[in-house]
Amino acid sequence: MDQGQQQPLTPKGGGPPSAPCPKPAGKPWATRLFKGARVIVDSMPQCISKGETWNALHEGIITQQEIAGELGQVLLGQLPGRTSDQEITIFDTTGTAMQDNTTAFSIYHRALEKGLGRYFDFFSLG
Repeated sequence: MDQGQQQPLTPKGGGPPSAPCPKPAGKPWATRLFKGARVIVDSMPQCISKGETWNALHEGIITQQEIAGELGQVLLGQLPGRTSDQEITIFDTTGTAMQDNTTAFSIYHRALEKGLGRYFDFFSLG
């Protein structure tokens, strides 16, 4: 391959692995991944103020209007998920308290179902 040519960082139909980037200065992804990709975020206010999406916005790679929407919209059927096998998608998850709690609750119950750990009454503080 000539030095002037660049291979795509992500093949058509793929997406980069997600890696949390909690502050604007952190950049685990190359922001050029965002150009031409369909971007879904967990929380629009959070993602436009920190993380990978913030970096892409700040560098002018994408505009806020180019962000397709939030994961909740996809889950509620208000926004389509992936629209073709060739579509490159990026899901930027900065993390929300609801997601963290839901994930912890799910892991906790799966552990109990497998006989791991022990029961704890989270709602009884006395």
